[in-house]
Order: sequence, then structure tokens, then C-alpha cells
Amino acid sequence: MFVGPTEIAGMYSLIVEGLRNIGVRAELVERNPHPFAYSSAHRSKSLLVDMCRRINKACQSRTTQGKNRELTAMLRVLAMLIWLSWTPIAMTRYKTFFFVFGHSLWPFNLDLPILRLMGKKTLMHLGSGSEARPPYLGGNLHLDATTLEGAKKLRRQSKNARRAVQMAEKYASITLGSPFSTHYFASKPFINIFYIGVPQEVFETESSVEKKQSKSGFQILHAPSKPEIKGTVEIFDAIEELKAEGLNISLKFVSGVSNQEVRELIGEADLVLDQLYSDTPMPVLATEASAQGKPTVIGSYAIEMFEGLIPRELKGKTIVCHPNDIKDAIRATVLSGSHLGQGELAREFVLKHLGPTEVAGRILSVLEGATPPGWWVDPSGIMYLHGVGQSEFASIRQVQGMISLLGSGSLQLDHKPKLRDALISWGQ
Repeated sequence: MFVGPTEIAGMYSLIVEGLRNIGVRAELVERNPHPFAYSSAHRSKSLLVDMCRRINKACQSRTTQGKNRELTAMLRVLAMLIWLSWTPIAMTRYKTFFFVFGHSLWPFNLDLPILRLMGKKTLMHLGSGSEARPPYLGGNLHLDATTLEGAKKLRRQSKNARRAVQMAEKYASITLGSPFSTHYFASKPFINIFYIGVPQEVFETESSVEKKQSKSGFQILHAPSKPEIKGTVEIFDAIEELKAEGLNISLKFVSGVSNQEVRELIGEADLVLDQLYSDTPMPVLATEASAQGKPTVIGSYAIEMFEGLIPRELKGKTIVCHPNDIKDAIRATVLSGSHLGQGELAREFVLKHLGPTEVAGRILSVLEGATPPGWWVDPSGIMYLHGVGQSEFASIRQVQGMISLLGSGSLQLDHKPKLRDALISWGQ
């Protein structure tokens, strides 16, 4: 089985590990290295794939250092040509393809019809977030929809996302998605990723009680990958206000560091603050914290819609609140002393449901057509508007900017008139 062509938060390496544990010959194929240095012992041994990955890694480094852009662009083209030269080998070598983040082997997923004609089974994952969510609802506030340039770029990106979803619906054997990010452009039922889960390794760690004896005060960790879309400014403000109230708390903030460093910092914390505008009750950072028995506070506009759309076993494993209530949620957790019990509850959930073998087993069930009916989501009945990574005010501003400058068609939701009309009237 092919799993790739990218890695997200280390989860696909663990999925490959789990698949191998249950007897499936699978390997992780990465076209681009992950910037946070997730390691894997299950990468493809292909020389062409490794060459492509190394060139793209060099391009990432050159971009970060601001080196010659023209040469960097040429290297990216070279990497793509090497990748494309390898794809015919992949098409014949693998019987099953688990595509990640809405990307298949070729640009624009043009290989999906060919793989279908070849009788290959393809599983397309559209539930990570931005690959299927309208960009104007995805925290892309650097593209201001109230300006013509920003609105046009968002329209183009939205059209690309809609086409990717429609291409997967038409040609992939099975699609996975999130009820709160995939529903916008989807027209057909898909498998709810919350029933698959994010795989996680659980290590033996020093108990929270033992750690507490060696430190004073309540230590909170906030480790956003992208602070600008995680509500970091508002989280800082909430912490400062709680300190002013007299709470003995301290905040550790890191961003852009390796996954190994984040894991070590999780182990030192009493509480993890994930993000303010999430559309999932247990994002990747929260899953990593839960694996170490650490409770996580998450803000989400989707909180009232979780009922019926997330598994019963997942409910209550993180501390989810409305974004406006983040300070109250932190205060209540600190003052109640419930963090120890909450963390152990989360860890038990990870141990029981999110081991690599357990997650891989559920993926295999999907591929074999043995999916329970409750795992399917009908996107036509979901009316979640808020997206992720930005406040309700910002979302309304982006939507109204798109409509006023380019018309309602720019939202790319004419195939879903109820959802489109709800966005049009939102905030009026």
C-alpha cells in the first residue's frame, strides 16, 4: 500500500507502522520532508523518491534563508520532474493508494481516473483541514477579502479546493473527511475521520504527582505551529488577566520547533492550551498531550455541533469551550484541580483507541467495505459556517468581502444553495 505523498504531524508514519503490524505491506512515500522533523523508519527506499525529497528539503532551507529565488524555483521544478518520472513505477507497484491531504501522484489529481481504470483501490483523505475547506474560512487573513487582490486569490484557491473535492468524489474509491471542514464542497457521503482517529504512540512517563513535587506553580504550555491562526494573542491576554487575578500560573510558549522538543515540553506541563478556533475536539497537539496524560483546553465554535458527529468515546476527553470562554475554562481547570483526572482520562482514551494498530485496523475495515453505517457523514445536512483559525467577526468580514467584490458565486457554493445563502446572510 502507498501512503503519501506527504506527512502530517507524524500520523502517517504511525499508520504505516500499524498496517505492517496487521500484515499489510505498506510504506510511507514523502515527496516533501516535514518541517518539524517527524522521523520514520517506514519511508520508501526508492532512490528517485529520496532524491526528490532531498531536493525539496534543500528548497525549504533556501526559502527560509532567503537565498536565490530563481535557483530555488529551478530546483523545485527538477524535484517535480524526478517525482513524475517515478510515478509510473508507483502505478504498477502498489495495489492500494492511501492519499493524504487531497494530493495524489500527479498535479490536480489527474492520475485518479487512470488509477481507477487500472483497477487500483484509492482512499483519499480530505479531512486534515485546508485541503477541503474554503480558504476564506481557513485563517488566511493575510489575504484580505475586502481588497480586490485578496478576494481574487481566495476565489482561485476556493475553486481549486472545490475541484479537488469533486475529483476525489468522482474517481477515488473512498473518501475520508471531517464533518466540519470537508462538508463545504462535498456533495456525496464520506467516512467521518473522527471514527478513524489520529494514531499516537504512548510512552511511559514520570507521573504527574512526581513532577508536581519538583516544581511550583501551575505550568501551561502553548505550542502553536502557526500562532497567527491559533488565537495566540487572545490566549496571551487571557493568561495575563488570570495572573492579575492572582492565579499562580506560568505560560511556556514555543513555535516552529521540532516535534521532539514539543513532546518534552508537554511532559513538563500541567495543562496544554491548543488553540482558540478549532473545528475538532482533539487536534494533533491535544492528541500528543493526551498520550502523556496531560489535559488540553481547546476553543471551538463547533462545540454545539459535536453531538452526533463525533464518537461517543471521544466526548469529554479534552476541555472544549466556546472561544469567548477560554479564560473561564483555564481558570476553572486550575482552581478545581481536575487536571490530573482529566489527563488520565484522556490518556486512557489514547491507549484504548488511538494506538497505531487500532487505527490501521479501522482503515483496513474501510478498505474492505466493512464500515459501520454510523461512520458515514451526509454533508448536505451540515450547516457549520465558522471554519477554523479565525474569529467569527473575521469570518463574516471575509465572506462579506468576497460577496461585495466578486458576487456570491465567488464562494464556490452554488451547488449547496442552503449553505451558500446562510453565509450570505451571516452577520447582516
